Amino acid sequence: MRIRGIAFCAVAGAVHSIYEVCMRDPKRIYQFCADLSEVWSNVPDWRFGQLVMNLLGDYIRNTKRDPFYAEDDELMLFFQDYFKKEGNT
Repeated sequence: MRIRGIAFCAVAGAVHSIYEVCMRDPKRIYQFCADLSEVWSNVPDWRFGQLVMNLLGDYIRNTKRDPFYAEDDELMLFFQDYFKKEGNT
């Protein structure tokens, strides 16, 4: 459970800093950006804002979920599948 920057370990009841327990691997960002560049290359005429709005709009319509809570890998799979559908380029 995360509470104001402190993570409580449910197993032992120990308190750890959020960086020890809850921080995601920052190295994931580079792979995500590389994958995003491949996705974006499907529609090079789109500006970044168009890409984001179109992809996230379709994500919301299809999943009925707020992308704020989606994990990076889930969104990337959706983005990649978006361009596999006919008519999205």
